[in-house]
Amino acid sequence: MKKFNLCVLIAIIAICPLAAIAAVACGLATSKVLGLLAAAGLAMALGDYAVLDASTDVYDSSTALPNGALSTNSAIFDLGAGANVCRPPNMEMVVTAPLLATGVMGDGKYMYYDIYHDTAAAMGTEALLLRMGFQLGAASAGCAAKTIRARLPATCNRYVRVKATGSTTGDCSPSVFTAGLRF
Repeated sequence: MKKFNLCVLIAIIAICPLAAIAAVACGLATSKVLGLLAAAGLAMALGDYAVLDASTDVYDSSTALPNGALSTNSAIFDLGAGANVCRPPNMEMVVTAPLLATGVMGDGKYMYYDIYHDTAAAMGTEALLLRMGFQLGAASAGCAAKTIRARLPATCNRYVRVKATGSTTGDCSPSVFTAGLRF
């Protein structure tokens, strides 16, 4: 069977299950029809969602916080081929921010956690996608550890990372934040 005819048959079977019966009646082997039905069902179930490979894709990244009023970046997460690929609607970026003592996170000082995205892996033209949240030093107690979750919008580009930016003069670099994808 020509490739074009096979593609047309898969499309017809996906649209109309009765086409499978007709294909068998016209002499196409039942095993081939069942295989085509399975392929069509899988294609319909996956739709345009990017498939992440657990053996090679980064799902969690631990990164030291910045020293002073600087920024540090998590690893880059590759969400799949092409810009603006449709992704699972419940994909979230999760940041686990550590406890920061008063010596490094004084009153009124903050640590922002932002998601940046880009169409290229080098992140050379990255843009702020959204501000996830922050930690704020208060009551002469530094700031508590916290978990921050943010759903990635469908319009985000292929490559994303989390940037931690501090406003403090203290050295937060002995502390580590973790960024990760959750589905």
